Order: sequence, then C-alpha cells, then structure tokens
Amino acid sequence: MWSRAIFVLLCLTSSIAPAASFDCSKTKRKIEKRICADVAVSQLDDQAAQIYAKAFAGASLHHQQELIAERAKFRRERGRYDASASALADDYQRWLGYLAHPQRSRLGSYQGRDDAYVRLLSVQSATGAHLMAQGAGVRGEGGWVSAAPFTINGDTVEIALRRASFPNQPDCPVTLAFEGEHLRFNAQGSCAVEAISGVFRKTIPNLPIWVMPKGSVPPP
Repeated sequence: MWSRAIFVLLCLTSSIAPAASFDCSKTKRKIEKRICADVAVSQLDDQAAQIYAKAFAGASLHHQQELIAERAKFRRERGRYDASASALADDYQRWLGYLAHPQRSRLGSYQGRDDAYVRLLSVQSATGAHLMAQGAGVRGEGGWVSAAPFTINGDTVEIALRRASFPNQPDCPVTLAFEGEHLRFNAQGSCAVEAISGVFRKTIPNLPIWVMPKGSVPPP
C-alpha cells in the first residue's frame, strides 16, 4: 500500500519537475534558480538547448562560432532587465525565434571596405520570418534601409533600398548575392548608395575569448 502511494507520488513529482538543460539541484546562479522555479521557463530552457545543439551540429565552422557568440550574448542578457517568469519566457521565445529562423546563418553584420557595412535583421510577421537590411555608405556617405521585408530563395535576392535620411527619394534596386560567408552587394544604375557596392564579409559579434581555439576562425 505504502509502496504504491510512494510510486504514485514520485510519478506526479517527476511530471511537474523542471526540465531545464542544467541540474537545478546544483545550480547557485540566481538567474538559473529563477528558471528552475518556473516549469514553463524550465521547459523553454531545455527546448532551446536541444534546438541549439541540433543547429550547432549542422553548421559550418564560421557559423558555429557565431552561434556560440549569440548564445553567450543571450545567456548574458536573459532576465537582465526583468527576471520575472513572463519576461524570461519572452527572452527565450526571442532566442528560439532566432534559432528557428530559416535564414539564421545569414542574419548579422557584414563588413566591407572603409566604414561600409551591411546588416541583415530578423523580422517576424503573421506571414512568417523575413529579413530587413540596413547599412551605411563609405566614409559616412549616409545610411539606408530596405524598403520592405524580403525572403531569400537560393543565394540571390533582388531588393529595394531607401535612404534613411531622404525617404522621398526613389527606391534603389539592389542585388544581394551570397557566396559562403561573403555577401556581394550590387546597386543598380546611379543610385545614391552605389558607393557601397562591393563584397562584404560576415563578422562574428563579441566572440568570447574562451571559445576561440587558435586559428579556428578566419579574420574578418
């Protein structure tokens, strides 16, 4: 009788126990204790860890290093401004959105010559996950943004750019072509952004020094 009651109790306990990706009984970090204190957040943490591991296993070396950097940033910033369960859940949902983005490996910043850069940002809408582009011209010739969200099928996409400081100017047609970790940016005709046409290389943001084996990441 007692053994059956204990068995049932153990089953009930295990069904509501947190499923965090770390051992809740051993953690001493405040943020991890808050994660363990909420079943839903704990399950999100475990889900994120599994999706991250799958994404990492299928990524190129360069993208693996980028994933490490993005994960370190997420872990550093989760609950930074609001450690409530709802806020933590929102932080995890954003992280999961990044991991699940169909163009995840192309999100981020690309550096060109001088001060020119291209940045591809994630955009979530009712119709799915899209991209937005923004950038700056050589030697401060002006910033721009893509006129509308876009998706990429294959390695090339045609988009329209708009000068951020001159929204009434005509949109500028541009071709973005992806070649491995490089982005070829070709402005059409005599656009105001023509000065930044060229090849841009994907950069890795804030890569923690402890995850950089010597020679593992080519310089940007």
